Amino acid sequence: MAPPIRFVLVRPGNALNMGAAARALANFGFDDLVAVEPKDENWRLASGSAIYASELIRRAPVMSLEEAIADYSVVLGTASAHNREMRQPRVTLPALEGWLKRKTKKGGKVAVLFGSEQAGLSNDEMDRCS
Repeated sequence: MAPPIRFVLVRPGNALNMGAAARALANFGFDDLVAVEPKDENWRLASGSAIYASELIRRAPVMSLEEAIADYSVVLGTASAHNREMRQPRVTLPALEGWLKRKTKKGGKVAVLFGSEQAGLSNDEMDRCS
């Protein structure tokens, strides 16, 4: 059985993108979405692209990054390597399943962080990742 997975949108700037992310998560059966410092304070109202995911958007809490990942044993950060020095080990998508099985062998929960559309995750945020 797969470990519980939380998706964390860090400083999302566009409510429509948040809705599209929620729609993708709902389409694949995921139901744990958190927003950290959303730029649009009306993001729940403006995320009209959340077709079939309005309940997921409605339930998504806003919290700090520390709160969002507090009890997660594995934290994955998504990042482009083209404009930064990667200080954390990288795991490719083809290797992710085996890597996660090893990391969660004794149980645990997984959080996946997505940074803002403009800047992605900061180095400090990436440093919090497994």
